[in-house]
Amino acid sequence: MNVLICDRDESYLKALVSFMMSTAGELQITTYSDEECFGEALYEEDFLKTFDYMILGSPYFELISDLQEEARGKESSAVRIYLADNEDTMGENAFYKYQSADKLLELMSLKPDGVDGKTKRKDNSKQIIGIISPIHHELLVPYAMLYTKMLAEEDSALLVDAQQISILAAFCGERFDRNLTDLVYMLESKSSQEKDTAISSYISNIRGLSVLGAASGPGEYNAITYDEWKGVVNKIKESGFSKVVVVFDCIQQGFEAIAPECDEIIELARQGAFYELSQEAFAGMCRDMLGSDVLRRVYLPFTAADIDCGNFQVEELWDGRLNEFVRKAAAFV
Repeated sequence: MNVLICDRDESYLKALVSFMMSTAGELQITTYSDEECFGEALYEEDFLKTFDYMILGSPYFELISDLQEEARGKESSAVRIYLADNEDTMGENAFYKYQSADKLLELMSLKPDGVDGKTKRKDNSKQIIGIISPIHHELLVPYAMLYTKMLAEEDSALLVDAQQISILAAFCGERFDRNLTDLVYMLESKSSQEKDTAISSYISNIRGLSVLGAASGPGEYNAITYDEWKGVVNKIKESGFSKVVVVFDCIQQGFEAIAPECDEIIELARQGAFYELSQEAFAGMCRDMLGSDVLRRVYLPFTAADIDCGNFQVEELWDGRLNEFVRKAAAFV
């Protein structure tokens, strides 16, 4: 099957193509993100006639409609699917970018590999998700907050801050009355009454998110043993939260204890040969520790400058470009 996909957002194009190639079997996919190049291609002999499906973002959808009459003899019988940036422009044969990409396969009458007895895809109903950046991406905390907020819109979600040096409280201009250290102390208490204390007693509401605050620096982290970390994991599993996001800033005993319990580890990465050295070393360690199906690498092209114009407010995250990116990336899980 031949498929044409056109959209201005190159990162979205790459993610969509990667998803379709890995889940929908054998496809021949052609992409365009430059309108001028696409306009020139429209006049090539039999260009449009080679495709079975055309998935077109704005303004590519309009380009074909406007130029097809002029480019006589190059009409196509391909099914057109409009790639919508917002739900207000949705039509009968349209796909909203922030939907699960499985919906697009349904529009194309395709089934993911595994539906007909082929390779089974991993279940999307994840319970514990780890987020880490071996190259120390400066937007790790905002990404984790936005990811948790997205999950919380559909079900109860908890953000666990397992960073040794955390900026989350300062970033939000908040403070935690209780934190991870207090939870560990409670779990190690000899008092059965204290041990039965609900985890909700240690969770704070930060900008509408349920958050278990980080310990107060590397010293407190170094004092937490592997078995104590396992106790934290068990307590989290007993909580009433359907989804748990754990954010790490480095590999330590906490990561080694929690990572095997994760349904997915999201690695925030950057493009570039220098960054790949650290990222590939981390990926190799994860494969040895967890297998090959847990780690998902997300190339995050933004920097702090992209979300801070000099008078930054946390609320700006909820509707900003980074929020859009988080939701687009999640559509391909």
